[in-house]
Amino acid sequence: MKRLPLIVTLVCLALAAGALLALPALRTPADGPVPRFHLTDHHGATVTEANLQGQVSVIYFGYTFCPDVCPTELSYLSRVLKALGSDGDQVTPLFVSVDPERDTQATLASYAPYFDKRLRGLTGSPDAVTAACQAFGVVARRVEGTPGSNHYLMDHTSTIFVLDRHGRVAARISSHDPIAQAVTTIRALLESP
Repeated sequence: MKRLPLIVTLVCLALAAGALLALPALRTPADGPVPRFHLTDHHGATVTEANLQGQVSVIYFGYTFCPDVCPTELSYLSRVLKALGSDGDQVTPLFVSVDPERDTQATLASYAPYFDKRLRGLTGSPDAVTAACQAFGVVARRVEGTPGSNHYLMDHTSTIFVLDRHGRVAARISSHDPIAQAVTTIRALLESP
């Protein structure tokens, strides 16, 4: 009988956390301003919103130590890019780390291409990463593990932002969406001026 209140409490906390993480993505306007950011890719090149002008981009915020959500979303993104066929080469896929402490350029250089050779891992100073998260309305926070250990997780918004050729967020997709639907969304943006 004592387990029931604990289970109910845990379920309520999980639902509340899920709602909190979903809200920022829902507030991102489809025709709003261009999100501004200044990060470095895993090759050492600077990447800003200006670099994305004139191309369709997909951006996912996560981290390499993520046990389940990030690999699922990045695998989904990889399948979408493959389903696009040759059109996938016209899309710029980016993976922004919300964990700059552990996700160095070297770590991202071995992680990002595992999902797709076109995927560029982005990182930066904690302030630069925080600014990028805020620009996209992404929530990311560190959750400490066992006291005295260096193990921690990052709670973060889990959505893939699709940017149009003007650098504005035009759509949001996730692994819950059918791949064909994501392909249709991206192809429509590729055909738009």
